[in-house]
Amino acid sequence: MTQIILSGLLLGGIYSIVSYGLTLVFGVIRIINFAHGSLLMVGMFFAYYLTKTLNINVYLTLLIVVPCMFLFGYVIQKYLISHVLNEPIMQLFLTFGLLLLLENVALAITRGDYFSLNLNMSTVKIGDAVMDWARMIIFLASILIAVILMVFLHFTNIGIKIRAVSQNRYAAKLIGIKLERIYPLTFGLGCAVLGIASVLLVPVYTIFPHVGFSFVIVAFAVVVLGGLGSIPGVLVGGMIIGLLESLTGYLLSPDLKQLTWYIIFIAVLLFKPAGIFGVVGSEEVGLK
Repeated sequence: MTQIILSGLLLGGIYSIVSYGLTLVFGVIRIINFAHGSLLMVGMFFAYYLTKTLNINVYLTLLIVVPCMFLFGYVIQKYLISHVLNEPIMQLFLTFGLLLLLENVALAITRGDYFSLNLNMSTVKIGDAVMDWARMIIFLASILIAVILMVFLHFTNIGIKIRAVSQNRYAAKLIGIKLERIYPLTFGLGCAVLGIASVLLVPVYTIFPHVGFSFVIVAFAVVVLGGLGSIPGVLVGGMIIGLLESLTGYLLSPDLKQLTWYIIFIAVLLFKPAGIFGVVGSEEVGLK
C-alpha cells in the first residue's frame, strides 16, 4: 500500500506539472487551449533531439527549451489567438486547428515513429517502497513551480499586472495596463512552464506525435478539480487524481483507473464548477 500511495503522489506530480500552463492561460486570457497537449509534445521532441544532437544531459536542455517555448507561445498568442479574443467559438476552432497542425507536422517529420531516452537513473527507497529518481524530480519540481508561480504572481510587478487583468481586464485597461502586452507574456509564460514539464517527462515517457493527447484530458480534469485559474488547486488536484488513479488500479482493476477521475471530473462540473480551491464564480474570475 505504501508503494501504491507513493506511486500515486508521483503520478500526481506529473499531472500537476503538465497542468500549470493550462490554468495560467485560462485564468488570464480565458482561452480553453486544446493545443496544450500538442505544445507539450513539441517541447518533448525538442528536448529529445537536443539531447541526441548535442550529446548532453536532457536536464541541461531546459536552458534552451524553456526560452524557446516562451517565444513560441508569445508568437502564437500575438499573431494568432489575439485575433479571436472576443470570439469563444473561434478560439476553440483555432486551438483545435493548431493541435492538428502541430501533430501532423510531427507525423511528417518522424513518420510516426516512437522515441525514448533511457538515462539508467538510480532509484530511491522510502520504507518498503522503491521510486525512480526521474519521477521524484518531477514531483519536487511540481511543488517548486507552484511556489515560484505564486511568488511571481503576488510579489512582482508583472505578476500583479497579470492578476489584475485576470480579475477584471476592463478595469485593468482603464488604469493603464496594456492588455496587448500582458496576454502574449502570459501565454508565453504558460508555454515556458510547459517546456519545463516536457523536458522532465522525456526520461519517463515514450515520445510520439500523439503523446500530448493522453495528458491534455487529465490536465483539464486537474484544472477543473482544483479550481479554474488556481495554482495551488492544480497542485492539489493533480495529487488527488494521481492517488485515485493509483488506488483504483490496485484495489479494483487497472482498466478502471482512469474511469474514476472521469467521474470526478463530471461530478465537479455538475455540483462545484469552481473546484476545490474556488469560490462561487471563481471559474469566471481568474487567477487566485
